[in-house]
Amino acid sequence: MSKLSTPNKQQTIARWHALDLITTSEAREAVEYALMEAGALGTETAETENDSLRVSAYFEQIPDRERVRAELAEALRIYELPSSAVREMTVREVADHDWLLEWKKDWQPVEVGERFIIAPPWAEISDAHNRIVIRIEPGMAFGTGTHETTRLCLVAIEKYFLPLHAGSPRGSPGAGGSFLDVGTGTGILVTL
Repeated sequence: MSKLSTPNKQQTIARWHALDLITTSEAREAVEYALMEAGALGTETAETENDSLRVSAYFEQIPDRERVRAELAEALRIYELPSSAVREMTVREVADHDWLLEWKKDWQPVEVGERFIIAPPWAEISDAHNRIVIRIEPGMAFGTGTHETTRLCLVAIEKYFLPLHAGSPRGSPGAGGSFLDVGTGTGILVTL
């Protein structure tokens, strides 16, 4: 059995209960919101056949289906979506794993723009092709370099702040300079 840390306690959980919902892509945010409101400790989303999504929510105990239905109805109402956006609901048991280790197995470096590669410390990069390799320990949500805001910021840094050649006029693309990253999460942008 492994330990699950929560803000106020530590528990031992041998298995989890997953609630799988088949939904439309338009309803994804509403469904994830409803599941968290119903007590899920996390969600995972995957594409399925027929342009649908499977949203899986993980609970410590068997989820109360009536509470889930009520939260779904409220979320769909708030998001102005029809109840038909949720097509199927099933519950299954999931054995406990070292989820971070499982997640890391398939993590690959991410190329951003023309000059950056964001890579975890364990990834081997045989040829960076003159790219700047940013090594950072990713979490399951942060520090991955896949968030669109991070990617857009890195492209802007690449364009406006990294010197491409000496003598670029100040303010022109590639002129270099300094910038301030306010609200740094894992620090991908600060490492430059």
